[in-house]
Amino acid sequence: MTEQEFDQHPFILTVGRMLSVYPKMTEDEQKALAEWEQSNLGAGGKGTSDWPGWSAVCARLSH
Repeated sequence: MTEQEFDQHPFILTVGRMLSVYPKMTEDEQKALAEWEQSNLGAGGKGTSDWPGWSAVCARLSH
């Protein structure tokens, strides 16, 4: 995989988006994410990127 292919990979773009919006999230959004992670992560079936709240956060911050 070339560096350009890596940079354009959907997972890398998703991680980059999460890292860029997290500091802009409200305290309540960050708390909701932390609570969801505590309940849903650990067994390897889900990751932080699966949090259902990302859509609303990204929609709110894209304006």
